[in-house]
Order: sequence, then C-alpha cells, then structure tokens
Amino acid sequence: MATRRNVGNPSSRQLESPIVDQQDKASAEIGIGHYDSTSSNGKRNKWHLFSALNFRANPRVLSRRASTIQLSIAILVVSIASLILRLEFNIIASDMSSTNSIQQGLLSDQNHHSGSENEMALQPLLFNASVPETKINDVTEGSSKESQPLIANQQNDKGSNSTTTNNNNSMEKELEINLTIDDPPIFEAPIVNPNTKDFDPSIPGVVVTKIQGSSHLRVLKQMLCLFTKAYNDRANRDIIVFTSEELELKEIEELEEIVSPAKLIVEVDNPGLHTMVEKLSPKQKTHLFERCNVNSTSELTWYTKCSEVSSYSTLKGERIAYNWQAEFRALWMWTRPVLAPYKYLMWMDSDVFCTRIWNQDPIARIERHDLALLFDHFPQGYARGKEFPERTKQAFDRIICGITMINGTLVARDGRCLRKTRGRIAQVHGFFHVSSLDFYRSDAVMKWNRALIGDSKFSRVFDDQIGITIPAAVLAGNRSRNMRSIGVYPRVMHNYVIDGMMQDWRGYFVKWWERNANTTFPEARQCFVDISG
Repeated sequence: MATRRNVGNPSSRQLESPIVDQQDKASAEIGIGHYDSTSSNGKRNKWHLFSALNFRANPRVLSRRASTIQLSIAILVVSIASLILRLEFNIIASDMSSTNSIQQGLLSDQNHHSGSENEMALQPLLFNASVPETKINDVTEGSSKESQPLIANQQNDKGSNSTTTNNNNSMEKELEINLTIDDPPIFEAPIVNPNTKDFDPSIPGVVVTKIQGSSHLRVLKQMLCLFTKAYNDRANRDIIVFTSEELELKEIEELEEIVSPAKLIVEVDNPGLHTMVEKLSPKQKTHLFERCNVNSTSELTWYTKCSEVSSYSTLKGERIAYNWQAEFRALWMWTRPVLAPYKYLMWMDSDVFCTRIWNQDPIARIERHDLALLFDHFPQGYARGKEFPERTKQAFDRIICGITMINGTLVARDGRCLRKTRGRIAQVHGFFHVSSLDFYRSDAVMKWNRALIGDSKFSRVFDDQIGITIPAAVLAGNRSRNMRSIGVYPRVMHNYVIDGMMQDWRGYFVKWWERNANTTFPEARQCFVDISG
C-alpha cells in the first residue's frame, strides 16, 4: 500500500510512514524535522529539518511538553527541599540529645560578644539548685542547698553544643588540659623592669568590670568570689564596678564583704539614658529614633531593641543597654576620673570565672615587660566593612585592612581596602585583658577612640574589641602580647571555654565545677550563697 500524504502548506503537513521510529515520529509530530528512509515500494521519503526561523510547532503538543517539564522541575525541587529538611532535623535532634540534661532550669536569653554585662538576662540567673546532689570527687552526699557553691550557668543564644552527661548515654568531654601545669614562655619578651614582683600590692593596678544593674548581681558575686580566691587575696588590687543603674546600699555592702579586704568602688557610668539622648543633636536623635522605631525619648528604655545598618550588614534586635557598654568601654571609660590614680587596668567581664589559683600576676607582667596590652585570646570575631579602614585613615593616616599575630605580638596590615565592604579586621577578645592606662589615655589613642565612635550613639558596630585592638597593633605592636606567649596562664572560663580556646574545654561552667573544682580549685569552696529562695 502506498504511503498517503496530506498535501498542503509544507509548514502544516503531516507524514505517515510505516518505518518511522518513535524519535522521528515525535520530531515529525511537532514539525521540526523529518525522517529520511526508503519505503516498501522503494521510494525515498525525506522529512527535512526546517530552519529554526521558519518552522511552526504544534501548540497543543508544545503545551503538553512544557507542562511535563514544569512538573519534573517541581518534583526535583520538592525532593531537594525534603532532603535538606531531613538533614536539618537530624542535626537539631543530635544537638537536643547532647544538651537535654542541662536545659532544665537554665536561662537562654543572653547574647553578648564580650559578656561584660549580660543585659539579656533580665531575670535572676539560676544557680546549681537544679543539679541533683551527687557524690563528686569525694564530696559528701546530701549537702544542703545553703552549702552549694555559687555557680551560675553561663548561657548564650548562639547555641553551643555543650558537653554533658545525660540520660541518652552521651559522654561528657574530658578536660584536655591539666590546669595544674603551666607551659614556659613561648616567645621571650624584653624585661624592662626586672625588680617587679608578682602579686605586689604596691603596683598601681586596678580591676574593672561592668554590669547593667541589680539583675546581674548574682553572677557578679560569683565572679568576685572566685577572683578573690584565685588572685586578689594576695595582690589586693582595688576593684571598680561600673553600673548603668544605681545599686542599693545593701547590695554594695554585700559586694564589699566578698572582696574584703580589697577596696571596692561602685560607680554609675552615665547621667541617665534620657539625659544622654536629649544631649544629642537633632540629626543624631532622629537617626536614633529611626533605628529604635520610637517617636520620642520617653519611649526609650535600656532594653529597647534597635537596628543598625553598616556597609557590611544590618544588625537587628540589639538592646541599648548592651550597645551602651560597648560605647562606654571604647571611649568614655578611659578618661573617667575614678581611674586617674592607676597605671594599669585589668578588665574582666562580670561572667569570667576563675578555675584555679593564679600562678602568675598579669598586672606585674605588663609592668615588667613594659607592655601596652596583654590579652588572653586572639582573634575573637572580625570588624567588617569599609567604616574601619576609613577610621584608621582618619586617626593614623594609615589604611589598616587586617591584623595578625606573629610570635605573640599584634601586627597591623596596610592595604587597599578603603572602599571595600567585605574586608575584615581580626580583634582581641574583650572578655579579659590588661592594658596600660598611660597608653590608652594618650592623645594618639584618644584620637582613634573619638574617630571610632564618631557621631554614632548606642552603636553595636563600633565596640570595645576593635577599640582596644587597632591602636595596640598600629602604635605598639611589639608591646602588645598574648598571655601565653610570655608564660601567663590564667585559666579563666567565659562563654563555655577556658582562656577563649575551644580545645581546652567546652561546656557549662557548672559541669566543669562539679567535675574539677575539688582538685583544681579547692580554695574556692568557700564561695557559698543561699539559693533556697
């Protein structure tokens, strides 16, 4: 039987051939190509490809094909999303199983980079009352609540994978360092004052910390008690506590009893939130109201959450209380009259907890080696954005694009990053360090401090960590030292880790205390508090 053809417009004709394979039929069906073969009667049947500019496809067929492709893509997207959700669920389930036993009775609304004032914790911190009484390191079972150590659980909403023992058979991480052993200096530093002795009370040094107010007294008491047993009962340094809100006389007396015989000074660090706002220029005030989503000064409180836009990112939900402590420490603290009698300042965040007796005196070491800055940990985060090179250019006529540590000293890196928004500058960890007040009160450094803060108010971007790092690296790099590099090992815990190092320990302080206090810090068992109420 001969092949039938529909004669007509070539662009719309259809071909039927008994030998056409499925692929060529599909091509013929939509009119974009044709089959070329010999039929049963010996005649050649050619189905020529049309030019891409000349063919017209069957609309109904194209529509079906497009629908099929769309359905395939949708199925692929759903499959990928399902896989991602399963992976995230497995990760979350793993984190929950490792932290299940320590989440009871813990507060988790603390978020800070330096921890100086945990203003996120508006409620009193929970202490060791929720931990079952067990026999740990030969401690007598059944001790009363009144005899439990003052141990506040450190919290952070960044969700660290704490290492604890729980009912799901997860094992608590072993302590990877021996706190009773100190390594020798890694890099020797020149000795400028050889007669300086550790723990000499005559050295004009002061210990400084800061809190928001009464809501942080319990954690402050713990810090001061442990610090006194670890160091200050020998060095007898004066202690200054800056607070944003005034404390009652009874509260101050309780703190004095803990640090005795050392001198304690409590000072309010501001004239009042609304007073500071009213002193701003109209432009500054308008900008602040926009950031904090308010219409007037009266609407602002210490716990008002504000946003902030920089060249690198947008920060949201930052409380004025926390931003103020960052600004205060970066600029205003250095020239406070209460610090005038002192030559050295040891900064400790109010949630830095000592884990043993100190074998070295950081304040004596900074004097012995004539240092500008002695820090416990580097780096801790990065200052990102073009704002920081711009400010180093303004203050030092140098474009600083990065900071590294070489042989335990800070080194500033110049570069061409003035307009780059993705640059980053490593920072000294602000939770614990010793600084020379002569250096940080100098004209050159204060010029930097003023350039850093600029016209900003209650800024989270321009904080104390970059504030102390830049001038030390730029002006006194060879006089800025990591504590380990000169053989100083304080072994203090902050935000789950000891001396800022993850490999030393990672977990809640209460767990560390239960496991190690009797062997590494028995002197601090006198740090008690009545938690029955």
